[in-house]
Amino acid sequence: MSLAAHGALFLSALFFWLSVVSSSRPWSTMLALLVNGKLACLLGALLIFAPRLLICAPQADTETNVVDLTDQHLAGLLMIAACPLSYVLAACVLAGNTLMELERSGGRLASRAGS
Repeated sequence: MSLAAHGALFLSALFFWLSVVSSSRPWSTMLALLVNGKLACLLGALLIFAPRLLICAPQADTETNVVDLTDQHLAGLLMIAACPLSYVLAACVLAGNTLMELERSGGRLASRAGS
């Protein structure tokens, strides 16, 4: 991948996680985390079960194609493993913090922004 593609992926991920951390609407943020996590898991499953290379164009050498396909399957497995560890865990932590804040405030959900 080119440097521009890596930069675009990094910036979009940075923007997403900064918006998660700074959000004042915890339930909407949890929904966004769960939907985005599900999409990441589906992409991982697609990489695992794809019968041909999806990431890059196949090489002329058939031995290299087998290695590349194995690498693609491994990348999908890593995505499947990282999905619950990142998105679901972040949503659970956010839900726990929100419920503790709700309990402390006596049933009123206070905004994190201080409004």
